[in-house]
Amino acid sequence: MNDFKDDPAFTEGLEAFLIGDWAVAKDFFLLLDKQFPYNNNIIFILGNIFYSLGDLEKSIEYYAKTIELKEDCGNAYYKMGVSYFKMGKFNESLKAFKQSTQIKGSQHVMVYYYLGLLSMHLSKDEEAIEYFDKLRLASPQSKMAVFFEARLKINRHEFEPAIELIQEFLEVSPEFSEAHYLLVVAYMAIHKNMKALNSFNKALELNPDDKRSSLKVESLSTTDWP
Repeated sequence: MNDFKDDPAFTEGLEAFLIGDWAVAKDFFLLLDKQFPYNNNIIFILGNIFYSLGDLEKSIEYYAKTIELKEDCGNAYYKMGVSYFKMGKFNESLKAFKQSTQIKGSQHVMVYYYLGLLSMHLSKDEEAIEYFDKLRLASPQSKMAVFFEARLKINRHEFEPAIELIQEFLEVSPEFSEAHYLLVVAYMAIHKNMKALNSFNKALELNPDDKRSSLKVESLSTTDWP
């Protein structure tokens, strides 16, 4: 058998992986790695298995091996970036994600989500907005990009565009209290205090323990109403 996919170990290992029995899947794919050395597909799957097991250092090791064998494997760069991100190694994560965007036809759309988050972390708001825009274009159903972009707009005092984005986000996640709180902030900034109060009431209804909302309503109570 020349093709590793014809080996019974592949079928059993893949089945174990798909049902979440990752320890069993690991044993099968380590065996396949010995039988079919230097196979980038097997090595990439091993990276995914170690990622699923929570062994991020090992997953990075296997993603790096995958890239050595197949330099244009955008998914390996992407998964490496996610692994570094979860380890808090943001510089390494950023490098891997950016590399994945350079490989046409082989990149994961969520790379723009992580690049946006990393840019926010580095206080590069303009870059973050660009990445979230790309995510929205590539995956319109991904509304978390809309939420983060709204936060960035508020930070830049672009309150009207932020309100539009938050309202778009709330169409799919009406129970997300943080979005209602952001509306409070944005409406107060443009002196639409009645709308701010309505948003405050909703934010407090969803999260009664949010002390920030209490401070906002106290500010609203001492503000002249339009």
